[in-house]
Amino acid sequence: MEKLFDICFKTGLLFTVVSFILGLIFGGETDLGVETDLDIDIDLDLDTDIEFEGVSKGVGTVSPLKPTIIAAFVTVFGGVGLMVINKGYSDILALLIGTIFAFFVSILMYKLIIVPLHKRQTVAHSNKSLIGHEARVILTIPHNEMGKIRYVIHKNTYTAPAKALDDDGIITEGEIVIIKKIEKHIFYVEKK
Repeated sequence: MEKLFDICFKTGLLFTVVSFILGLIFGGETDLGVETDLDIDIDLDLDTDIEFEGVSKGVGTVSPLKPTIIAAFVTVFGGVGLMVINKGYSDILALLIGTIFAFFVSILMYKLIIVPLHKRQTVAHSNKSLIGHEARVILTIPHNEMGKIRYVIHKNTYTAPAKALDDDGIITEGEIVIIKKIEKHIFYVEKK
């Protein structure tokens, strides 16, 4: 049983470290000033409605079967199981305590971190009131290609993939643009 706990702990820890490193390379903006465009995530979405600032918006709720939650469960299960066995308790007790702690940490992580972040991101990016809003180009938008913009809503900063609405030329990094339309999570912009 100790080998099972050891494998779970090391696998969960390895997944967390690898996810962090790949997140720095492919996942988005970090405190190190690195920005990238690829976002890989696997989850199961269920359609629900939520109330946000008095306006009801249909958004998908995030599933608890996200890789982050599963990795947290496996890591805590393995780590707590190893600690209980090393204290001299039985395998059954280690299995029970490891499972309880893993569920508790996973539920807390889901309720306090994953769900609030998902709701905030979904509502912010599905809001059609962004049409006409100013944004700054943070990755040059070449002719007929994608770039990236940064905009601020309610003192929160967001980034989004962007294309020039008119195909006349290049919109360079640092220029201020106006969001003209949003289709399939792509923001179409024009120079201000």
